[in-house]
Amino acid sequence: MIKKIVTISLVVFIIVVIVILGVNFLTKQNTKTTETNQNIVVPTNDTNSDKITLSQISQHATSDNCWLIVSDKVYNVTEYINIHPAGPDKIISLCGGDATTAFTTRGGTGHSQAAQEKLSSYYVGELAK
Repeated sequence: MIKKIVTISLVVFIIVVIVILGVNFLTKQNTKTTETNQNIVVPTNDTNSDKITLSQISQHATSDNCWLIVSDKVYNVTEYINIHPAGPDKIISLCGGDATTAFTTRGGTGHSQAAQEKLSSYYVGELAK
């Protein structure tokens, strides 16, 4: 009987710890996303006022501040770098520039639909041409 009570208590404790850690993780992810999105720079030139220039993208070329272009769309992937399945180096070398070829030809077939959907969650804006 005591063994059963100890086992049940241990299971409940583990579940509570997992829930607390999960809530903490989600709260931190939401905070980081909000902080990152506050760093968006919107161009002020008259012809492309809603577009982001190559010059602006090139200012985001580090692992701590990484924007890249895929198919004329700009993405802030800073928060994704350290969780990229193939490792951070695959993204870091592309920060501040055009990653279209790397993204669309990965493994000869390009990234999966799930990867494309994940990328869309980091969307910042359109590339100015």
